[in-house]
Amino acid sequence: MIKKITHGYGKATRENGKLVYIDESFVGNVIRNEIYCGVMVYGKRKNIKNPKTGKVTTHLRDESEWYRAEGLHEPIISKELFEKAQAIRKKNTYYQPKVYNPTHAAIFSGILVCPECDSPMHGVGGMGKAKLDGKHGGGQYYYSCSRHRRKKGEHKCPYAKGWRQDKIDALMANIITQIASNEEFRKDMKSRLGKAVDTSEFEAQVEALSKQIRNKTKTLKRKSMLIDEFDWDVENADILYDALNTDYMKLHNEVLALESSLSDVKATIKRIENQEVTKDNVLRFILEFGRVYNGLTEVEKKELANRFIEKIEIFHEERDNGSVIKSVTFKFPIKIGGKSLDKLDDNGLTSGNLVETVCLLTHS
Repeated sequence: MIKKITHGYGKATRENGKLVYIDESFVGNVIRNEIYCGVMVYGKRKNIKNPKTGKVTTHLRDESEWYRAEGLHEPIISKELFEKAQAIRKKNTYYQPKVYNPTHAAIFSGILVCPECDSPMHGVGGMGKAKLDGKHGGGQYYYSCSRHRRKKGEHKCPYAKGWRQDKIDALMANIITQIASNEEFRKDMKSRLGKAVDTSEFEAQVEALSKQIRNKTKTLKRKSMLIDEFDWDVENADILYDALNTDYMKLHNEVLALESSLSDVKATIKRIENQEVTKDNVLRFILEFGRVYNGLTEVEKKELANRFIEKIEIFHEERDNGSVIKSVTFKFPIKIGGKSLDKLDDNGLTSGNLVETVCLLTHS
C-alpha cells in the first residue's frame, strides 16, 4: 500500500520549501486517509466563534457528520486493501504503559514555549545510567524545544538548552501559589463562582432559527400535499410537476440547512455552559491550591496546568536575579493590581506596582 502511494516521494521539495521526506507521521497519515481508495471526505471540521472574544477556533466534527463522496477521482489502492490496512493499524495501536517511573509527568509540557522559535517545549529525559545490579539510578528530566531535534530535511531550531523540569516546576508552583494567595485575586474568583454565563445572543439565534424552521416546514407540507394530489390532466403537466418538485426539494434543503445551523448553535450554548462549569471547578481548585498542591500527583498537576494556563514564555538564559519565567498567559483573565489581566510578565510584576505579586516570576 505504502509503496503504491509514496511512489515519487522522498527527494523533491514543495514550492513553499517544505520537504516531503517520508517519516512515521507521513506514513500514519497516508494509511488512514480514505482519499487513496477513491473516497473524498468533506465536513470534517467546523469553525466556532467565541461570543466574548470573537476568536474563531476549528473543531473536529463527529465522524457520523462527515460527508463521503466516491467516484470523483481514480483510486490508487482498492477498498479491500485500505480496510485491511485499517485492521492491521487497529491491532497494532494500543496504549503502551510507562515502565520506568510511571507516576512522572512533564507538568508544563506543550505549555512552555521555546524562547527562540516559539514552538512548544516537551519533556525529555528518563532512567539515567544503569547500576551494577541492573537498576537505574533515577535520571533527570528536562524541557526541550520540540523543533531542536528534527528529522533530516526539516527545519531545526538552534536553541539546544534543556531546562530541568524540577526547576521550572518549582518556579511555576511558586507563581500559582502566589496568585492563589493574592486577596484581590481570591475575591474576584469567589465573585465569579456560580455566576450565570450570558448566552442570550445564542438563545436569540435559536428562537429565530426555530421560527424559520416552523414556517418553512408548514410550507413544505403544503407543497408535499400539492405533489401528492397533482392533477396530471392539466396542460404541460410534466413541466409543472418538475417545477413543483424542484421547489419542494429546494425548500427541503433549506430546512435541512436551518436544522443543521440550529444544532450547531445549541451545541455552542452547551459547550459554553460546560466550559463555565469546568472553569468553575478550576477556580474552586485554585482557591484551595496552596493547601492541596503538594498532595497532588504530577498527572493531576498537569491537568490543572492545561486548564488554567495557555502559555509560559521563558528567557534564553537564567537572569542574575534567578528569574527564568518571562511571562505566563492564562486561559481566562485574572484580577491583580486593580487590573484584569490575561498575561503576567516579568517587567510588570517586578516593577513594584503589584506589591503582593512582586516575586511571581523571580527565583523563589
